[in-house]
Amino acid sequence: MKTLTWRVVASTDTLIIAWVLTSDFKIAGSIMSIEIVTKMFLYYAHERAWNRFM
Repeated sequence: MKTLTWRVVASTDTLIIAWVLTSDFKIAGSIMSIEIVTKMFLYYAHERAWNRFM
């Protein structure tokens, strides 16, 4: 549950920042959607690299 609530907080933060910078909620939503997917892959890659090199 902690992971899910953190993901919601972090993605909402991205949405708000993107909305403030672009003044376009649709673009901000697109940025948030991309961020959710890319961060899952980045987290996985980071964990793999960490376990391999540390």
